[in-house]
Amino acid sequence: MTDVTSLLNEKGVGCAESMSRIARAIQVSAVAWLVLLAWPVYEQVHADPKPLELVVTLGALGVYVGMYVWLWLTRVPGRISWPTLLAVMSLIGIAIGLNLALRAEARWMLLFAYAVITPGFVLPARIGILMVVFTTAVGTLTFFVLQTKPPPDLSYPPLALDLNIALQGLLLGLGAAGVGQLVKTNSKLEAARAEIASLAIEAERQRFSRDLHDLLGHSLSLIALKAELAGRLVFQDASASAAEMRDVEQAARRALGEVREAVTGYRSSTLSAELDGARAALSAASIELAYKHAAGPLPADVEEVLSWALREGVTNLLRHSQARRCTISVSRRDGQAHLEIADDGRGSDMDRPSLGLGLRGLNERVSNRGGRLVAHALPGRGFRLAVSMPVAGS
Repeated sequence: MTDVTSLLNEKGVGCAESMSRIARAIQVSAVAWLVLLAWPVYEQVHADPKPLELVVTLGALGVYVGMYVWLWLTRVPGRISWPTLLAVMSLIGIAIGLNLALRAEARWMLLFAYAVITPGFVLPARIGILMVVFTTAVGTLTFFVLQTKPPPDLSYPPLALDLNIALQGLLLGLGAAGVGQLVKTNSKLEAARAEIASLAIEAERQRFSRDLHDLLGHSLSLIALKAELAGRLVFQDASASAAEMRDVEQAARRALGEVREAVTGYRSSTLSAELDGARAALSAASIELAYKHAAGPLPADVEEVLSWALREGVTNLLRHSQARRCTISVSRRDGQAHLEIADDGRGSDMDRPSLGLGLRGLNERVSNRGGRLVAHALPGRGFRLAVSMPVAGS
């Protein structure tokens, strides 16, 4: 169980890193959308503004972009602080100021789009939603003030245009808030999964330590007593001292043999032991397991190879697949024992060379016993590992 369970920590950490990469991709994408500001900047520059007006506009826009990038790339989603809150309020203030000061046919209303999605993602849920509603209301009011006269091609009342702007802003902000909460929740779940894995590993270490203590306590106590007695007798009765030392030697050899048996027992591979470890690891990783054993008793050498295959298959599944369900079946037909592991994870990614080392080692182990290994991605999603071993006398 130890080898498979120890991988659970990597699974938790790996998934947490995966979620971190997703969050980072969302943040970088949000920053990339700043490219849309190139159009209003172009329009403003070519509108022949006064030099002071242009300098103030570009300066305010630079501060706006700087704070926006700072909020998205450096702030931890879901954590509130005064600098974060002030930066969010500054985005709203600059958006209002530029629109009302320039009154350039609402070309700077785009600033409210950035201002409305930011609080939903970076602030805690309740405060973020309140800020989204507030920013939407302020942006709609600003747009209403700017529309001194409706566009000539407007075929519906100006109020409907204002409501449409409000609805779009609200949906943008709430969507960003939803994405932010999803990232935060998944990060918490992955952190909890990593903690569960660490606790499972610690429990296994404690069990191993406890078993060794129980195993060696008596033998080492006996060796210490015999050695102490031999030391007292060495100058009084040499033959008795030698007899005691022979007992020490026998006790030490016996203890060494017991330790070897214990370590071998921990490292030996049996289907039942590996299945117990796989079931615990997959369950903690929230991967549903369907298992079927219809092979009956198997020779020890065959069971050992299939156990190694089960360990390697579950190892790769935990490390790389991001699966939600897997099936493990053991059967016996045509004079061979068959083990198959299939999952619904990222099958196409399982073909990359970095995964070949473990499978190559397993393939050598299987081939040396006259068996056959097949590993390949399934159509669509998923991965399949199948091992066939000849059974003597079948």
